[in-house]
Amino acid sequence: MQLKVVLPIALVFSVVGCNSGGGTKPELSPDDYVSATQIKALFSDKRFEGTNHNTGKGSYNVSKSDGTMSANVFGGPTWDIKWWVNDIGQHCLNHPRFGESCGEIVDVGGGVYYRMVKGRKANTYEKFSAL
Repeated sequence: MQLKVVLPIALVFSVVGCNSGGGTKPELSPDDYVSATQIKALFSDKRFEGTNHNTGKGSYNVSKSDGTMSANVFGGPTWDIKWWVNDIGQHCLNHPRFGESCGEIVDVGGGVYYRMVKGRKANTYEKFSAL
């Protein structure tokens, strides 16, 4: 009898655990994706906070219209990164340690954006303000 109670509880925790944390695939509609023009406006001459879902680390970022970005990792180093929008409208980064990657920017509302790389949430960006 005890086994019948434990298994459903374990199953609930297992399913909930699969849908939380970094790297998950959020439910998105085509209207949630930000256009190339909007990406350029969002990241040109802006200050914002970010979270890297692969490392779990946050950062303060300064992104300029000339394609440069400075990422000051909380409690860690500051990285000089290059950014651009590629021919298919993806936001691309060239990080000196992690190399180049491109992904879609998704507006999830409330001034929060996800950077999706290969269909997975790679970064969260928020608290944008002009330089």
